[in-house]
Amino acid sequence: MRPRSLAPYFLQAALLLLALVPIYPGVFLRGELLVPASYLYDFAPWSYHKPEDLPRQNPLGFEVSFAVSVWYRLTDDAFSRGEWPLWNPLQFMGAPLLANFQTAVFYPPRLLFRLVNDTDIAMTLYILLRFWLCGFNAFICARLLHLKTPFANLFSFAYMLAGYNLLWTFYPPPDVMAWLPLLFAATESMLNSRYRLGIALLTIGLTMSILAGHPSSVMMGCLGLGMYVAARLLVSRGPFTRTLRLFSAAAAAIALSLAICAVQLLPFFEYMPQMELFIYRMDPEGVSRYKYSI
Repeated sequence: MRPRSLAPYFLQAALLLLALVPIYPGVFLRGELLVPASYLYDFAPWSYHKPEDLPRQNPLGFEVSFAVSVWYRLTDDAFSRGEWPLWNPLQFMGAPLLANFQTAVFYPPRLLFRLVNDTDIAMTLYILLRFWLCGFNAFICARLLHLKTPFANLFSFAYMLAGYNLLWTFYPPPDVMAWLPLLFAATESMLNSRYRLGIALLTIGLTMSILAGHPSSVMMGCLGLGMYVAARLLVSRGPFTRTLRLFSAAAAAIALSLAICAVQLLPFFEYMPQMELFIYRMDPEGVSRYKYSI
């Protein structure tokens, strides 16, 4: 690739960052943090000091203060002691940490919490990086699909600022959404017999999606891609050997991705059957609604 061909990517990277300024002016112009700590006002003793003019916040943000920030801090403390982050002593009377999956212990962007000592600052940077990745990976996808630069720019901005991503700002789904464009680009590449590129993109996209910490979102995204592939193959009616190569390439990428993610997946699979025990403790009569079998 010629150096000058990278210019649109550098330009889009800068434009995506600028696009976040009007979305979060408090962060860029006033140095505020993207941590909804004001939810503490809903509980004693902070509730006695709740300001009357407190603005309404995203109702899906309280878990950042009550759970996610705690998970990340416990994880970093464990790594600092040279230990695996296996246990959360602050939840119930103790609960798995690594096997929780949503802790996203091995998700590479989580390195911010190792590089930045202040958890709230790290969380703010992490959320901004999450949105930026949504937009930039969408731009990569659009360019690989041979969209002209203005249309790729538009797709990138629209994907980054989608209502779904903004609504779930403080939850893991946008982390998964950030990598779905690469999965789609991988699918298109393999459908067009560009197997090496497809395997690379599928391995990267699927690995990052799984490590991002929300397996149900990954499952739904993959189901959608699977239906898209089935429809494309049905319409094209290509030779059987082409279909076989496509599935072989996809299987190789998926196997490689699962092998990389095993460090996160295996503890989760071990923990899933045990979740019934926690559900039983909270709701003995409703446990029959939840069944896990591995």
